[in-house]
Amino acid sequence: MESNIEKTPVYKNPVCSIEERVEDLLSRMTVEEKIGQLRDELPDYKLWEKQDNDVDLSPGLKKILTDVAIGQLGIFLRADPFSRYTAETALTARQAAELSNKVQKHVIEHTRPGIPVLITNDNNHCHLGLDSTILPSVFSMGCTWNRDLQKAAGRVIAVESRSRGETVAYAPDLDVIRDPRIGRSDQNYGEDPYLVGQLGAAMVRGLYGASLDSDSSMIAMLRAYPGVGDTDGGHDFGETSRGMIEMQENILRPWGDAVRAGAEGVMVERSIYDGIPAPCHKYLMTDLLRDEWGFKGITMGDAWDVLYLIRCRMAGSVREAAALALKAGLDMSSPDAVYEEKVLGKPERAAYAQLAEAMEEGLVSMEDIDRSVRRVLRLKFLLGLFENPYVDPDRAEAVARRPEHLHLALEAARQSMVLLKNDDNLLPLGKTMGAVAVVGPNSDDEWTQLGDYAPAHRPEEVVTVLAGVRAIVSKATAVHYAQGCAVRDSSMEGFEAALEAARRSDVIIAVVGGSSKGECVEKAGALTSRRTANSDCGENTDRATLDLLGVQEDLLKALKETGKPLVVVLIHGRAMSIKWIAEHADAILDAGYPGEAGGTAVAETLFGDYNPGGRVTVSVPKHVGQLPVYYYHKYSSRPSYVEMDAKPLYPFGYGLSYTTFAYENLTVSPERIGADETARVSVEVTNTGAVAGDEVVQLYIRDEICSVMRPWKQLKGFDRVHLAPGETKSVTFEVGWEALCFYGMDDRWTVEPGVFTLMIGRHAYEDELRTTLKVT
Repeated sequence: MESNIEKTPVYKNPVCSIEERVEDLLSRMTVEEKIGQLRDELPDYKLWEKQDNDVDLSPGLKKILTDVAIGQLGIFLRADPFSRYTAETALTARQAAELSNKVQKHVIEHTRPGIPVLITNDNNHCHLGLDSTILPSVFSMGCTWNRDLQKAAGRVIAVESRSRGETVAYAPDLDVIRDPRIGRSDQNYGEDPYLVGQLGAAMVRGLYGASLDSDSSMIAMLRAYPGVGDTDGGHDFGETSRGMIEMQENILRPWGDAVRAGAEGVMVERSIYDGIPAPCHKYLMTDLLRDEWGFKGITMGDAWDVLYLIRCRMAGSVREAAALALKAGLDMSSPDAVYEEKVLGKPERAAYAQLAEAMEEGLVSMEDIDRSVRRVLRLKFLLGLFENPYVDPDRAEAVARRPEHLHLALEAARQSMVLLKNDDNLLPLGKTMGAVAVVGPNSDDEWTQLGDYAPAHRPEEVVTVLAGVRAIVSKATAVHYAQGCAVRDSSMEGFEAALEAARRSDVIIAVVGGSSKGECVEKAGALTSRRTANSDCGENTDRATLDLLGVQEDLLKALKETGKPLVVVLIHGRAMSIKWIAEHADAILDAGYPGEAGGTAVAETLFGDYNPGGRVTVSVPKHVGQLPVYYYHKYSSRPSYVEMDAKPLYPFGYGLSYTTFAYENLTVSPERIGADETARVSVEVTNTGAVAGDEVVQLYIRDEICSVMRPWKQLKGFDRVHLAPGETKSVTFEVGWEALCFYGMDDRWTVEPGVFTLMIGRHAYEDELRTTLKVT
C-alpha cells in the first residue's frame, strides 16, 4: 500500500548527496527563479528599520526578497561611514542576528522555492559592523609574516560574523602590490606573490574552520581577481600590460594558493588584462580558475562590473554585457543599478535581471544559466542553510568581542610593528622621564589607525597612540599633546602648540602618515563613497606621489630644530617615500594601520614592553620615480638614475629589533634531487642579545641558468621564530617542485635541471648564508 504521506523532495533530504539535491532543486525552478539566484542585491543600505531595541526589514527589502527570490544579499549588516550607520544607529550583535533570521524567514515563507540567501560583508580585517573586534589592516597583517596569526584572525572574523548570519566574507584581498600608488594598498599583504599566497591561504583556512556548515565558518570570497596591484600608472582597476609569463609567475600565483586552501568564492574586478576586461575574460574565469586550478565555487562581479563592459565598448547594451559576462564564467552579478547614472546616464534594470530577455534573443542559453545556478545552490547546501538557516542571537551576543578576540587584536598589532631606524639605541624609551611630547595628525585619531573598511564602534574600544603613551608612562611623567597639523591641510596654525609641547619635553613622539577615512554621499539618488579631506589611501584613492601630504614634513623639520630626540611613528596604509625622515629622525617605527589596540602596541614597543619583530612587505622607495622598486627584478633591469641609485630606502623583508641574531650551519639535504623530489634546508638562528625577540628567517632562491629569464632572487620560505637571550633554534624549509618551478615559453609550469642558489637572510638585499642545490 502506498503511503499517503508525500515523499520528501530530494533537495530537502540531507541524506542525499549535494549533487543530487542541487539537480533536484534545479529541476523544480522556473527561469525567473534561477536568474534570481544569480543576483546580489544592495538597495542603497535602506535595508532595515530600527525602533528602540526592535528591528525589522524595510518594506523595500521585503518587496525585493519576495519579488526576486535573490541568491545573495550584499553587505546587509554593514555599519561604517559609507553606510552612514554609527555606534548609536548601527545594529548590535544580537540585533544583527535577529535581522538575519528575519531575512531567511521571509525568503523561506514568501517565495515559492524558499531558498535561503547568502548574506555577505566586507570582512577583510573584522566584521564590518558594531560589536566587532577590529584587527590590524591587511597591510599590517602582512608585516607580521605569521601564517598562524593570520589564520587565527580569520577565525575571529568568522566566529563573530557567522554568529550574526553572514555566510560569505569578501576576503582575503590577494593583489600583489608592485605599485604602492594604488589606493587599495592597505587592503593587501605586500609585493611578493609567495608571501601573499601563504598569508591569503592562511586567512582562507581561518574563515573556513572545521566545516562550512558549522556555526562559526564562512566562505572566503577572494578579491580582487585577477589583481589590481600592478596596473599602468598605479590606477585602481586600470589596465595591466604584462605578458602571460609575468602574469602567471607574479600576479596570479597567490590566487591558485588560496583556491587550493579551500576558497569557494572569487570576486572578479573590473581590471583589464591584455585588452580584455576581467568580467568577460573566459581564460581567467574558466580556463585557468576552474579547469587548471580546480575551483568549484562561485564567481561574482564587484559593483557595476558588468555595466563596465559597456564603458569599455565591449558591449552595446546591458543585455549584451550580461551575456558576455555569464558565458565567460561570471556566476553572480553584484548590484549595478546603483551605478546606472555613472555608465548609462539613464535608469536601467540590473544586468542579470535581463538574462531572460537575453535568452529570448539568443545571447545566452538555459545551459549557461543552469551552470551558474548549480554553483550557487551547491554553496548553500555546503553551508547547511537548508537545514539550519537561522542563527542564535544569544550566541551572537556572547561571542562578540570575546576577551580572547581582543587579546588577538593586541597581539596582531604588536607583531605588525616594524622598527625602521634606531640611532644610538634611543628606543626603547624610559617610562620615568620628566616629560614626553606626543604630536602629529595621527597621534589621537581613532578612525585613522583602523584603516579602510573599518566599522562603527564605540570610542572607548579604540586605543590611540596618545592614549597608549599616557597609559604606559609613570604617573610622574608629563605627556604634552598637540595635533600640530592635519594629514593633508596646508595650515600651520597648530605648529606653535606642537613646538611648545616639544620644548617642554625630553623626547618627541611625532605620529604622522596617511589616512583611509571614508564617508558616504548621495549622488543621482544613489549612495556612493568618497574619501575625506584628509584621506590619502583606500579604495578609489590612488596617489601620484608617495610623499607625506600637507605640511607634515614641515612640522617634522620644525620639531627637529628644537634639538630634542625625534621619534617618528608612521600610521598609514601604503609604502611612502620618507627619505627626509630616514635621514633626520632618531628613530622610526612603522605601525601601518594597527587596529583598535594599535595605540597600546605602539606604546609597548616604544617603551620596551614589546620587542618589535615585524618586517617590510612592500619595498619603500626613496622617490616615486624609482617605481617599480619591488625586489624580485630581472638582471637586465634596475640601472641607476642620475639623481640616485635604484635600491629602495627600506627593502622587502627589512626590520630591526632591540636584540641581535646570528645565523650559522646552513645545510641542504640531499644536495642533489630530481625535479619531482624535495630537499630540506636547515639553518640555526641564535639570539645573541640581551632581550627576547622575534626573528623572521627568510629563504630566497635563484635559478642560476634557465630558458626563461628569472628574477635575481625570490622568497620561497619564511618562518617567524621567538628566541630568548642566548637561545638557538633550527629552522627548516622544504624545497621542492613548487619552490623551483617557473612558467615557460610553452605555457606550462616546469622545473629545469641545473643549479639553484639558496640564500638565508634578514631581508631581500642581505644574505647571511648561502648554499646550492642541484636538480637533475
